[in-house]
Amino acid sequence: MRFARHVTAPRPLHRLALTGFLAGLAALACSPAWSQKKYDLTMGIIVSPGDAYTAMTASVPERIQKATNGRVSVTVSDSLVAPAQIASAVRDGRLPMSAALHTYLAADEPRMGIFNLPDLIDNIDDFHKVRNAFWAKDTAKIWEEKWGAVVLAEGAWCPTRLFSKTPIHKVEDFQNKRLRVHNPQTAALLNAVGAKPTPMAVPEIMPALERGVIDGVFISTCVGGALEFWRVAKNVQDWGIGPITGWAILINKA
Repeated sequence: MRFARHVTAPRPLHRLALTGFLAGLAALACSPAWSQKKYDLTMGIIVSPGDAYTAMTASVPERIQKATNGRVSVTVSDSLVAPAQIASAVRDGRLPMSAALHTYLAADEPRMGIFNLPDLIDNIDDFHKVRNAFWAKDTAKIWEEKWGAVVLAEGAWCPTRLFSKTPIHKVEDFQNKRLRVHNPQTAALLNAVGAKPTPMAVPEIMPALERGVIDGVFISTCVGGALEFWRVAKNVQDWGIGPITGWAILINKA
């Protein structure tokens, strides 16, 4: 385990470029089969104020409408399904589209947890290298085979940091700390250093911090900053634990 790199403010926003799927939609929109059809689609997202995830997903309706000359419209909603069901809703036909998080699925499909393995992907450049080398193609197959979905675009969250009520500056400081996590890889690592990993949805975090249910939270710096977790958990520390986390915009294959 490395020593923490202590930071007092979020680092600049990092983004992954959208893929070229809009060009394909534009070509379809001009084909005879699509010429007279119009489609109204709904895309499920999770609540993530301040992050690139929100900015990118909010831009999808305009991008798709423009690429298809208005034949495909998309409505974005953050309230139709629970965050943990954001991918399965596409597979099951409850939603035609969603912006899903790989790490939420890592317990069922460990290959989705590659971001959270210690010391493998430490920054956005590492993420690009791994993604371009094999991971994008591998996960595209997984999305199709296990979730019946096609990947339209990909992105990455702001770096993950640890917001804690008391300083966690060395490994021993993790002992008996109840820390919110969102994936099994981080949970296993925290168990190994004596902490108590606690799964928890984002809307529950602030009340849990205020009531002492948890001692801290691993989360995107952008979301943690926007939701003002630093008012209660005043220590923001970079332990390099799952620092880069990805997401994908999916559409039901049918």
